[in-house]
Amino acid sequence: MWMPVRLGCAVAPAALLGVLVAAGPAAAAPEQRCPAPAPLDLGTLPGDVSSEAAGVNNHGEVVGSSRTPPTGPGTSVSRPVIWTGGGVLGLGSLGGTAGGATAINEAGVAVGWSWTASQDTHAFSWSRGRMTDLSPGATAEASGINNAGDVVGFGVVSSGQVHAVLWPRRGGMRDLGTLGGTYSFAAGVNNRGQIVGTAATADETQHAFVWQDGVTSQLPDLAGGTATATAINDRGDVVGVSADGQGNVHAVVWRGREIQDLGTLGGPFSFATAINDEGLIVGSGRINNEPPVPAGPGVHALLWNAGTICDLGDLVGGVGRSEASGVNDRGKIVGRITTASGNTHAVVWKPLR
Repeated sequence: MWMPVRLGCAVAPAALLGVLVAAGPAAAAPEQRCPAPAPLDLGTLPGDVSSEAAGVNNHGEVVGSSRTPPTGPGTSVSRPVIWTGGGVLGLGSLGGTAGGATAINEAGVAVGWSWTASQDTHAFSWSRGRMTDLSPGATAEASGINNAGDVVGFGVVSSGQVHAVLWPRRGGMRDLGTLGGTYSFAAGVNNRGQIVGTAATADETQHAFVWQDGVTSQLPDLAGGTATATAINDRGDVVGVSADGQGNVHAVVWRGREIQDLGTLGGPFSFATAINDEGLIVGSGRINNEPPVPAGPGVHALLWNAGTICDLGDLVGGVGRSEASGVNDRGKIVGRITTASGNTHAVVWKPLR
């Protein structure tokens, strides 16, 4: 059974998780409390106990997953959903019991992953009530889609390795290769057809990349470290995370070939997960210097705007953990918050202007 590694609402190679645990002291960036209303809880499918939002389009349609209550250890099941003005709707499946939606374009086409009847994981696209298998016969997940309908993600290719892949709108599945190593993951694609993600080099070190017109280019990282790219806007600005040689893990943005360290709120790590066309960046990070465990209190959703970091805070009565995973061009931010019960709920922060 396919068991990809996920960190928060974004896909992250397992190697980066090991770096997080070893993260050292971090330099704080200028902080301000965002002039934003409290996050709105989007809820779950009826009878479910938790949910998370992964992406949002400019119409305000939100996609993610809703999770059933556990009946025993490891029995809770994730299901792909969409939140619209009419509430929450399950997207169905490819025959199996589990799945999740990861992105949505302006036409309302959602993509993600679903188990089949044999519990294999396949990439899917969903539109107007119909789910389509993008990877029949191949284990794969979809993580991004542009307005032309090009879908990106990762899957098992003919070599047996996991590679970044592209499903062009014309059909088929294209192996995007690596940077010389054995694995790669595609995280996002913009409307210019530029694809970003993470790939291994010949020494199996992971680095961020941009793919365009058949050419894969490695992006720089913080000195002596590794990097993961998570999203790209239509201007070609890329965001993600990079670890330097001292073990510090920071959110970063690449503009052209230049990398900028976005800093933290005084904690040991931060992540950037999405960027809109106006340059607003969202993600999450620890807000204090407690032990750098990625799961637990003290991690807050963050917004980087004009050189400052805004702490998006938590639900009233929450446990002090929130994460932001998407932002549209109108400034609407989506993500998840851990409630007092310990379950996560999908939330939306309304535009800040």
